[in-house]
Amino acid sequence: MIPEISPARELRDTCAVVGAATSRLGKVPGVSSLDLIVEAISNALDDAGLKPSDVDGVLCRGPDESYSHHQLVAERLGVNARFSTTLTNGGASQIMSVALAVMAVRFGLAKTIVCGFGRDTWSRTHSSEEARVRNETRPESMLAREFGPEYGYFGATAAHALGATRHMHLYGTTRDQFGEIAVAFREHALRNPDASMKKPLTISDYHNGRLIVAPFGIYDCSLRSDAAGAVIVTSAERAKDLKQPPVLIKGFGFHNNTRGWFADDNMVVTAAKQAGAAAYSMAGLGPSDVDTAQIYDCFTYMVLT
Repeated sequence: MIPEISPARELRDTCAVVGAATSRLGKVPGVSSLDLIVEAISNALDDAGLKPSDVDGVLCRGPDESYSHHQLVAERLGVNARFSTTLTNGGASQIMSVALAVMAVRFGLAKTIVCGFGRDTWSRTHSSEEARVRNETRPESMLAREFGPEYGYFGATAAHALGATRHMHLYGTTRDQFGEIAVAFREHALRNPDASMKKPLTISDYHNGRLIVAPFGIYDCSLRSDAAGAVIVTSAERAKDLKQPPVLIKGFGFHNNTRGWFADDNMVVTAAKQAGAAAYSMAGLGPSDVDTAQIYDCFTYMVLT
């Protein structure tokens, strides 16, 4: 008989983030993805008041065109990790690494784990025209499952443009509404001195931006940057003795829409809906308890999904 799995609620508040940092951001020529992630982790360790010798776990994201394998990262840091791996769940890998760190610390597989990811996306795609084309036409970018490059289907922009068009058809969503999202998020970014974009964006600027893939203009689309980020996870008990006030990890959740981009409502409702419900359940909280929302805005319509 398979034993009943303990509910995720038992992990609530058992671990904390005790350090967080980024690398240099924006356009950072001459450095690799590995350089960036090691820089971010080193900064996070400084933030926590820890040394590499205090770390016994390393979690990174990969593989992709900017492969930062956990063993390479650990080697560069000088960490002898007894718990380490490289996660391969795309953009969800970063938050999954924090959840995996909580589980590993809670059940004694490691005491202090660094979670990080870095990419030299701007430099890699601007080193030459050949490099840019190679990046845009690699199999991962073409997402050639249902449709392929013969239809002009290249990269994430084309895929999300189809989803945005579907959203407009179903709900009457307009480009004016997408524009309001772009303007609001730019306004928020201007409060951050490290933000890549330094100038305000108006709705007129938005509509005058060049078309990329209908209905998306340039200001609907994700920026390319050289950047890395990292956090340090340890037990709530150990966190009490460290440099920064601990940030307890209350909840996380996962879900995958595995039937394909064009299945049912996957184009307009992402798996974040189910993942969010799981995170709320674990935390014992609901939307009314939250006063800060950090929503991924890779493309404007994704804020609505």
